[in-house]
Amino acid sequence: MGLWLVNIMGSFFIGIAAARLINRSAETRLFVSTGLIGSFTSFSAFSADWFRLLESSLLTGMM
Repeated sequence: MGLWLVNIMGSFFIGIAAARLINRSAETRLFVSTGLIGSFTSFSAFSADWFRLLESSLLTGMM
């Protein structure tokens, strides 16, 4: 549920950024939407998978 919420928030923020940055350069729009907001959603997915591995003890078996 948390990962779903973060992805919905990321989509919402990209929509806001697209509306607010309409007069900016393409590089700025890409940096904000793909760089900043995209990393927000990607890092949350990475963190969720990391904690799932910790909880299932699969990570300790790999070490």
